Amino acid sequence: MPRYPHRTVKSLVETVAQTIGVGADRVWLGCGSTEILHLAVLAFTSADRALVAGAPTLRIRSARRRGLGGGLSKSRWMRASSRPRRDRPAGCRAGLVFLCNPNNPTGTVIGAATIADFVGRVIKASPETIILLDEAYHEYVDESAYATAIPLAMQHRQVVVSRTFSKVFGWRG
Repeated sequence: MPRYPHRTVKSLVETVAQTIGVGADRVWLGCGSTEILHLAVLAFTSADRALVAGAPTLRIRSARRRGLGGGLSKSRWMRASSRPRRDRPAGCRAGLVFLCNPNNPTGTVIGAATIADFVGRVIKASPETIILLDEAYHEYVDESAYATAIPLAMQHRQVVVSRTFSKVFGWRG
């Protein structure tokens, strides 16, 4: 039977931190990346601070539970290497911008330069907005333009990167 570790399992936190090249204080464990996304929605969104997500993308059930019906904005710019349609990036003045890269369910991969440009523009336009980049399928990407956003998270306090063990390291029974 699969088991999830308690958040304070120091050796696992240290191993993950060493594997991805960050300090242990920068790693937070959850019961899958879905829990991390749920907690981010609770922490950073409200009726006045919208959640912005690409369309189509992973269903964000916690947004509906939070009562963000009108505060959930879907931006189509994130599809297949397209660019934002306006001078202001999607997510300006949002509480949380969620971007799944590679995307679930489409499999679309956004290159590192495009991600870095987007992050920079959101931070410049809305420094209080948190940007959560979900890399659940990171290990499956073989496109040369793609790279993890962990360096962006190390550079900008507003950037959070989530990963999961379940996709590539999942229990096989």
